[in-house]
Amino acid sequence: ELLEVGREGRRRAACVTDTAMTAGLVALSAAVLSTVAPSVFLVCSGSGGGGSEQHCPPDDWLGEYTLQLEARGDRPTYRHSTAASGRTPEMWYTPDRGWYVGAVDRLGERKAAMLSRDIAAMTPDAVTQPWLAGSWTGGNRTAAAVPGLRCLGAAEGRVAMETEAAAARAIVAAGAGTVYFAPVESDSPRFDDVRAGWVGAYRRARIPQALMRQEDPRPSGGPGSAGSEDTFRSVNQRNVYESSRPSAGGKTRALWYAGDAWFLGYRENIGQLRGVFHARSAARLPEQIGAAAWQMASRKGRGKAPGADWVAAQDLQFFSGEGGKQALSRYKAQMELRRPHSAERGRRASGGGGRRARARPAADAG
Repeated sequence: ELLEVGREGRRRAACVTDTAMTAGLVALSAAVLSTVAPSVFLVCSGSGGGGSEQHCPPDDWLGEYTLQLEARGDRPTYRHSTAASGRTPEMWYTPDRGWYVGAVDRLGERKAAMLSRDIAAMTPDAVTQPWLAGSWTGGNRTAAAVPGLRCLGAAEGRVAMETEAAAARAIVAAGAGTVYFAPVESDSPRFDDVRAGWVGAYRRARIPQALMRQEDPRPSGGPGSAGSEDTFRSVNQRNVYESSRPSAGGKTRALWYAGDAWFLGYRENIGQLRGVFHARSAARLPEQIGAAAWQMASRKGRGKAPGADWVAAQDLQFFSGEGGKQALSRYKAQMELRRPHSAERGRRASGGGGRRARARPAADAG
């Protein structure tokens, strides 16, 4: 097995047995081993909403990390118990940089999903400096401090994780039954046919109780979730929404969460990393996502995972309640006024006359 130790920006590798590796870890961390927890928990407080929710990492990056028989920069490393989006997360220390959380294949590098620049902390649960996480704004990735993101020791961390999970489930269950995808402002520019077709109301989807085991084993809850013929559908601990208005091709439009983003696409792709719109956000509810986060697939990007072929759709977002109904009504009114025949109908309604009345002056002038 391989033990790598970073000192002053260098890496030293030595092939050792498991016993020797353990001895090496003890020797490297003798000053802190008495306080090193066998596992730590990465939790994000307030994950149901508010400012920090926009930057909380995806759920599969949170949770328990166990101590590894390996050291980096004279500090222990921790590994997540499950793979996150196909990659196994790990925590490590980089000298003069701080603590990193990233994919195991990035171990020791300066690229990670999260980091804290606390160079004095000997273990990740001793970090006192803020944790930074990647945030997507208008399609651009930036690092932002997440006040609710913490690394805690085993006992405290387990309690905090269970508390946050229960709070998140309650928020999802209490989410609005209908959300509205509409422009932020009433004077937003006219949309092309692709965008216009997706504006509208989306209701929480239901599936037959008999099929629940094939979907998310932890349903969102709410009305119809117990003792009824059907229940609300959820994927990745988020609600699934569907439009009652089919597309021109007869497909059902749907909204779901997958990976680290929300996707607006077709029912047949629910749970997949593909759609017509997407927003990178760990928000529990779609109405918590700001307009700046939404992107739309260009013609080249349709049917593909989010990438360079996606463009900003910052004038659209999801609303709920009366605010959503009003936003949708404003949009419909604006679109009605922009139709070619709307001005003509307006003149007729105000007594301006029809075609024959307008034609006479033109004939006389000729």
